[in-house]
Amino acid sequence: LTDGNAGGGIGVVLVYRCPDGSTKTKEIATTVLDVFPNFAPQDVARVRNPLAEIAAAYVALSALVEGTVVTVVHDYEGTGPLVTGRWTARDEALRMAVERCQWGIYEGRLRVVFRHTSGHQSAMGGDEIAAYNARADALATAAVGRSAE
Repeated sequence: LTDGNAGGGIGVVLVYRCPDGSTKTKEIATTVLDVFPNFAPQDVARVRNPLAEIAAAYVALSALVEGTVVTVVHDYEGTGPLVTGRWTARDEALRMAVERCQWGIYEGRLRVVFRHTSGHQSAMGGDEIAAYNARADALATAAVGRSAE
């Protein structure tokens, strides 16, 4: 699961389903400016959440080994449509982030499916996706807090 926030925070929870049925996770908390150091703080301020959401997808895709088949679950409606080209990024920084995702998919020979989920939904009742989404959100928030220190 991937999540980004308006402050430029990025949270990623990678979930691997083992052949024996067990689950392994890896968590990543970082910021747009750490991932894309050539971007300026104004880029984050201007594009806000969409830029962080696309950067989160990029971080997740970059963590995969070549040839991986993956479902990227995201709570920003535009993540999948932007990366697959169904939507057009009009902002230059956002377009650059989308292109980095597309290049990462191509270069890594990744087979990617994007799946939208509702954000900020309750994880009560055993909804695994909601629980991972809440964790990705918390990681994104923590990343912004660390970068402000």
